[in-house]
Amino acid sequence: MGEDRIPIKFRIYRHEYILSDGRMVPRKFIVLKYSDGTLRFTDFHRYITSPRRRVRSLFDDGNSRFSFVVPMLNYAFFERGIKSLDDLTVDIVKDYLNAYGTCTLPDDDDLD
Repeated sequence: MGEDRIPIKFRIYRHEYILSDGRMVPRKFIVLKYSDGTLRFTDFHRYITSPRRRVRSLFDDGNSRFSFVVPMLNYAFFERGIKSLDDLTVDIVKDYLNAYGTCTLPDDDDLD
């Protein structure tokens, strides 16, 4: 892996497990997409849980939680420059929510 690989975005990677009876189980993972197009899995998906439901259905794929968290990660890491989730502050989240609510996030027009 060369030095020119630069992480550019967090993305949602969708995968489907096929059970022995032929049913498909959807899973989503949060990955880093690099400038050369390669992906690296993260463990951020473990934070996308419902506090009200400790036991998840086998077929729960995270619903819209991923679609909300991934843009927030892109904002915090690539716009605000945090290096780890420990660097996330209330002000960063507040600024993200304001930009989200006013549709002024840098990726609001990005369909990739």
